Amino acid sequence: MNVGDLVQYRSWRVGDPLPEDTPESRKGWNRIGVVVDIGDWKLGSNTLPNESALMYTEQNELIEVWTGDIDIINKAEISSTWEIDCDRSIINNNGNYLLK
Repeated sequence: MNVGDLVQYRSWRVGDPLPEDTPESRKGWNRIGVVVDIGDWKLGSNTLPNESALMYTEQNELIEVWTGDIDIINKAEISSTWEIDCDRSIINNNGNYLLK
């Protein structure tokens, strides 16, 4: 997984934290977005290096998710830099998600 990949986070399932008990910044279920940063996932007192992805979603939100729960929809071209253009949006074109 790389910064710039278009991804979808999985659906909520039994065993996940209840949505009402989950901080807004971690409610990524079913969301589609672009990975804007990769970092360390913290689970209790454990830290998992490079297993957190920060997604910029189609709702113009930044959501932190665990990389093991993400499906890549479209791989980004490898680049040494990435910029977010806040005037762009993720759109659904008959099931094909595009960055416009």
